[in-house]
Amino acid sequence: MSIVRISATTSEKHTVWSGCDVAKATFDAGLWLPLPEGQSRDLRDIPVRTFPRTREGVREFLAWHDRLIAPTDLLDGSMWTFHAILEHTGRYSEELVVWLLAERPTIRWTLLNPQQAAHFARSLAPRAKTDKTDARALTLYGLERRPACDEPISPERAELRDLSRYRTALVEMRTAEKNRAGESNASPLVRQMQQKHIAQLDREIERIEAKMHQLIRQLPDLQCDAELIDSIYGVGFVTAIAVVRRFRRARQISAFVGLCPRTINSGSSVHPKTRMSKAGEPRLRALLYMCATSALVHNPHMKQVYDRLTAAGKTHMSALGAIMRKLLVLMRALVISGQRYQPDYQPCAIPQKNLRKTTTTTGEKCA
Repeated sequence: MSIVRISATTSEKHTVWSGCDVAKATFDAGLWLPLPEGQSRDLRDIPVRTFPRTREGVREFLAWHDRLIAPTDLLDGSMWTFHAILEHTGRYSEELVVWLLAERPTIRWTLLNPQQAAHFARSLAPRAKTDKTDARALTLYGLERRPACDEPISPERAELRDLSRYRTALVEMRTAEKNRAGESNASPLVRQMQQKHIAQLDREIERIEAKMHQLIRQLPDLQCDAELIDSIYGVGFVTAIAVVRRFRRARQISAFVGLCPRTINSGSSVHPKTRMSKAGEPRLRALLYMCATSALVHNPHMKQVYDRLTAAGKTHMSALGAIMRKLLVLMRALVISGQRYQPDYQPCAIPQKNLRKTTTTTGEKCA
């Protein structure tokens, strides 16, 4: 890791940042110890230690944190806020967060997009890439960028999320098996096993969907939002469950899914075509793609938008991407307004005196 001198600032004095690089069996944790005003520290001097990724390892990590941070209380007698930064590595990092909160509920935590973590670590020009350097980079990311704290979800929502993800995996598996079954095969036994496997996958998918319907009935707010989204022609129940999220602005949810445009302009000669950023959740983009293709057949409003774009010279995929984003923004608008989709809706100008009615209590607009 290259040498980076970091000075103490007033804004860091009440937060202890810890970057955790999580693996299957272990996790490496770095710790930023607060400094008195005017002092500085090299990045390589950030203490790092490896712990087993178990409940006992989490206890060791917290005890290590308490031992290191205890002497700093003499600086001004303040109470420190502990904020952990973890690179999102699926179940491994999520399980570690659950253990951390179980041992110390006051901990703040953030699951960081792996792409953001990789770009930030690369900007430090490290001479080597190890788990310890990654932990130091995550610690410095928290200190410099100060990301917002994530919030835990309820067990029902977590189970619903896992069911939705596993259903997607089973559907992809079934599609691959059907493609193989469609090929010529000289072995009757192989063909018989393929058909049996497809039937088994069909049953498993039906079981998962039945469990999803059962869980959604236990969450009235989520069920209401999902029914509003499901009212859009071309959008099904599975997509409604996956997309239900609350964002303050339409641009935020578009960026989260990766549907916002990515423009590259450099100098007078580098001007490539603007494309979809795809810097977001690929599973949601795949679901929205299927919804957009279905909407072109079953939703006259979306078909009109598609025809207008293609008539203006847009390619099929470009116009389809616009339909995907339009569907996503429409879903958000229905959730915010609490109104079902109206097939016969005719857009019109909103009188100035009624603009206040389109604002929610959180400042969101029903756009």
